[in-house]
Amino acid sequence: MAGFGCPPRLDIALKPVERRIAKRWPTRDEIRAFYRSPEWKRARYEQLARSCRCAACGVSPRDGARMNVDHIKPLQRRWDLRLHARNLQTLCASCNWGKGATEKDWRKKKRPSRRRWQSRKKI
Repeated sequence: MAGFGCPPRLDIALKPVERRIAKRWPTRDEIRAFYRSPEWKRARYEQLARSCRCAACGVSPRDGARMNVDHIKPLQRRWDLRLHARNLQTLCASCNWGKGATEKDWRKKKRPSRRRWQSRKKI
């Protein structure tokens, strides 16, 4: 039955394409259901307990700001990171609106302490 179907090498080349087509993005209804879920409410509460100030501008609820828990990598792109603590940051409503769907991480990066560098003797 030679001549029917794809040659073996072409069949191997089609597999990554099939995987891309099979990738499923969350629907709007799934996203709405996620934001109403107890898992999200728990993750949101834990994030606000860890950091109650805006990571971008530093305002807090005491200043009258409304705080949001933001996904650094948007849900539409990284559904698998929706509850991961490293993908969450606290932003005020205006900073969150200005960020939009970008992947800007406003959290401070940990830098090596200066003492460690100053304690080394120069040769």
